[in-house]
Amino acid sequence: MVPRGCGPGDLTGMDVRGSLSDFSVVDILQLFQISAKTGSLEVRDGQHTYVLYFDRGHISGAGASHWNLIAELRRIEWLAPEVREQLDLLKKDESNVGLSLIARALVTPAVWDQFVERQVETLIYPLFDLTQGEFIATVAVIPQVAPLRLDLVPQQVILNAARWQEELRRAEYAGAGPESVWQRAGTPGTGAGDDVILTLLTRPRSIDDLAAAAGLSVLATIERIRRLSREGWIEPVLPIHTPGTGAN
Repeated sequence: MVPRGCGPGDLTGMDVRGSLSDFSVVDILQLFQISAKTGSLEVRDGQHTYVLYFDRGHISGAGASHWNLIAELRRIEWLAPEVREQLDLLKKDESNVGLSLIARALVTPAVWDQFVERQVETLIYPLFDLTQGEFIATVAVIPQVAPLRLDLVPQQVILNAARWQEELRRAEYAGAGPESVWQRAGTPGTGAGDDVILTLLTRPRSIDDLAAAAGLSVLATIERIRRLSREGWIEPVLPIHTPGTGAN
């Protein structure tokens, strides 16, 4: 069954409401891509509201009720003072809409790409696990301006999310999941180290916190943590408990 308004040739300018127990976010994304529709998808999980934006079948943006573009950028702790001053000026715009292009111009392309990858991890990938909640799919003629501008193919995002979830499961099994807490080792390690992560580890911090502070995706941060641990630069704050080994 295809929700009315999402199929090829259906009229635009209408809302389709439903339950995630009947239609998954993956199903709806695929419908937008196949039909090359423009519009938005609002997902409510009972705690937060997420919004994905579409332009002719591509994901053109994302946002959420608990998320703010400028606040997320300001979490990157090593940004230059002049960049922070510019972000402070942008923060006064509480609409959080239309700032994506301006904010992007304040950092290098490499920094922005890593930042966007982390936001996709936060705003899109978790939606694929939802089995309860409500959605509103809106089909429109003119694309809306999103808080975070993107240009992603839904099917590729779905594949990337599956890989992301599998990598997280492996990391958590090995004791290096996003919530694991790390600190500098008592003695210097061997190898090149990592200027960004080591500089930020002035106190014990979780991988998720380090990812935000470094402006990196969670998976990229996990990979750096693993390397630094192998080289002896850092260590977990608590003994790593691998599932199935039993508690000590």
